[in-house]
Amino acid sequence: MLIPSISPYLGLPISMIIALVAYKKKSTTIDGCFAMVLLGTGIHYCGGLTADLPLLLFFVIGSALSKFHPNPIQNIHQEEHARTAQQVLANGLTPLLAIILYYIYMSVPLLILYFGTVGIHLADTMSSEIGTYKKRKTFDLLSWKPITQGLSGGVSLIGLVAAAVGGLIMGILAFALIPSAMPVTILTITAISFSGALLDSLLGKILQVKYLCRNGHLTEKTHCHNAATQHFSGQAWANNSTINLLSALLPWLILSLLMI
Repeated sequence: MLIPSISPYLGLPISMIIALVAYKKKSTTIDGCFAMVLLGTGIHYCGGLTADLPLLLFFVIGSALSKFHPNPIQNIHQEEHARTAQQVLANGLTPLLAIILYYIYMSVPLLILYFGTVGIHLADTMSSEIGTYKKRKTFDLLSWKPITQGLSGGVSLIGLVAAAVGGLIMGILAFALIPSAMPVTILTITAISFSGALLDSLLGKILQVKYLCRNGHLTEKTHCHNAATQHFSGQAWANNSTINLLSALLPWLILSLLMI
């Protein structure tokens, strides 16, 4: 038995409270709040409190890292921290689909898949926030040459460790919440989460659009220093949200291969 919910409709008020808190902390835009309520309500309806806890953990850790470890370097090159509806949906659509399938088929691998998809976003968030806290050496994931800190496609040693820790946290949570989970579940979710975070960096290097600011540095923003930036590399459609969504598809591929 999973953790029972008082009501399948409890997800609506819970999601509204979390969205309100996020908006007051300026970590989510108005449209992002609506997306949070939509996703949270659906996920709670299908998975109850068991499905709520991974999302709550992701929200608390992500918000804490953004608040207590601000880094001007990251803000120069990447999009603002306030999550729009597009960013919320990019992080939440794959977990929602996983928990819907679990609700239909009641298959434990699908529940593990749900934890894995949330774990990918947690690992990526911890890697990005901790890896860009203070100035440190950042390397290109493919060539391993030094690159500008804060740009997608770059990794640091502390960032890789943070990604692994994020996956481990989600794996331990899954082991504690899923009655039939075995110790290997922790390793499985940790591996999926860490691999997804690495894939996010890899796709960020290969596909994600980058622009050139008039000051000469690369950025992922379309405007910098009150002026439009020029396209430098990557695909115009591949912004940070797109990359997050694509990297979260990794556990789906793994599960499909295992079921063949």
